[in-house]
Amino acid sequence: MKQIWVLIVIFLVFNIDAQDFVYNYIDEYKDIAVEEMNKTGIPASITLAQGMLESNWGRSELARKANNHFGIKADKSWSGKTMKWEDDEYHKGKLIKSKFRKYKSADQSFIDHSEFLANKKRYEFLFDYDVTDYVAWSRGLVKAGYATDPKYASKLIKIIEKYGLYEYDIKYAPVETASATSKNKKSDSYTLSYINKAKVIIAHEGETPKSIAKKLKIPVKKIIKYNDNVKRKYHKFKEGEVVYLSSKRKKYYGSDAYHTSSKGET
Repeated sequence: MKQIWVLIVIFLVFNIDAQDFVYNYIDEYKDIAVEEMNKTGIPASITLAQGMLESNWGRSELARKANNHFGIKADKSWSGKTMKWEDDEYHKGKLIKSKFRKYKSADQSFIDHSEFLANKKRYEFLFDYDVTDYVAWSRGLVKAGYATDPKYASKLIKIIEKYGLYEYDIKYAPVETASATSKNKKSDSYTLSYINKAKVIIAHEGETPKSIAKKLKIPVKKIIKYNDNVKRKYHKFKEGEVVYLSSKRKKYYGSDAYHTSSKGET
């Protein structure tokens, strides 16, 4: 009987320790995940779940020695430090070490993860998904080739749902038009202008490509395409900022007349 109680105590202690490192990871990196979500539109739940899965909750050798929490390899575009580590790359049937990105801090790894997804064309379609749709994002990452594991999406979803990571998406998701609708009564009407025959409007404070596209009933990709400084649908415009609705002209045609566009007129 005594031996059974000892085993029970050992099990309970081990189980508590096992849960500790999970919640410690979430507590340590939830803020940077939320911050990146508000910058780029990548769900905080996805960022956290990927970091947890890829780095074994921050305990992998790559995470400990290179601060790399997402298993991002050092391709030709990477000019920083690297670390060689065995992953899933084979040469003539033998597992070889691959070059991975090395960071000064874990936070840099989280930031680079956002930039990696935001700047690679194959992940572009992910940003059409809602920031709270972690299922679509999980499956989309596999579709885009982020991981070779066919169960990668289900693993992410399981982690997100088990630890309630979706709560960070719901609670801290970017507010698209709060300041625009509360401070500016003109949020449904824009001054349509032409700059060198390129159609433009003047944005209101706090508006995003997604909110403007919804009001004007045009594809959000159109706004992202025609504005060089805009990369994602959650980019926040400043009051009075020029937003292009058509491509800029290479040849100068002179100025055009102004008129006011009502909601839906483009």
